Amino acid sequence: MQDPQSQSRFNFLFKSDAGTIDRPTWWKGTLALGLPLLVATLIWFVVSPYTHRELTKTSALVDPIAMGAFFYLLAYAVFVLLVAISFYNLSAKRFRALGLSTGLSGLIPLLALLAGAVHWIVPRSEDGVPVWAAWMMDALFLLATAYCVWELGLRTDKSAGNTEISI
Repeated sequence: MQDPQSQSRFNFLFKSDAGTIDRPTWWKGTLALGLPLLVATLIWFVVSPYTHRELTKTSALVDPIAMGAFFYLLAYAVFVLLVAISFYNLSAKRFRALGLSTGLSGLIPLLALLAGAVHWIVPRSEDGVPVWAAWMMDALFLLATAYCVWELGLRTDKSAGNTEISI
């Protein structure tokens, strides 16, 4: 059974954008979201080749390995969206603590999802979407990530005495 205190802290950090947090809490929350996402993404890179198959007369209509890969893709997509929402909530608290607009907390999740979508569509568009579009989205994503890491994780608070977590 989970400790009610840790469940309350999880709810505060990831399920709502209300409140403020300090820099170390933002880093801990970012790592708590980023590491499982990294592992899930690495698993997807291993599993994704099984989703590319042709239906020929010699192949089975239902391929259990391909079906398993597509089920993983579905679970992975839901997980990515939940991480994006949780990261928004976490970052909104930190932007609020710094006195900045909480709307900025959507930069990384939005640009990450758009970059992923462009990388997905480029090979499937038969040159309809140029590869430089994916590079452009990657550059925007990296710029937004650098800005947010600077603001939320490296820059000191404007009010040095404000290091407490408030609800």
